[in-house]
Amino acid sequence: GEESRLLAWSPDGARFAVVAPHLGLAIIERNGCAARQLTDPRDSARLDSDPRWSPDGKRVTFLRGYHRLKSEIFA
Repeated sequence: GEESRLLAWSPDGARFAVVAPHLGLAIIERNGCAARQLTDPRDSARLDSDPRWSPDGKRVTFLRGYHRLKSEIFA
């Protein structure tokens, strides 16, 4: 569903990566107290999607769509 394209829990369950219009791509602690913004929402964040954690939980990859025909993967 749409939620799986916008949110991903870290392998240890302590954080999640989320794409939101007001945050861009951000990492948020499970308790919701700390957020680290990874992308600027003014830079096409509404087209960022599919955050995925590396197995060791050190990196997040995501897709950035520029339009319907072009997307790039970032890590």
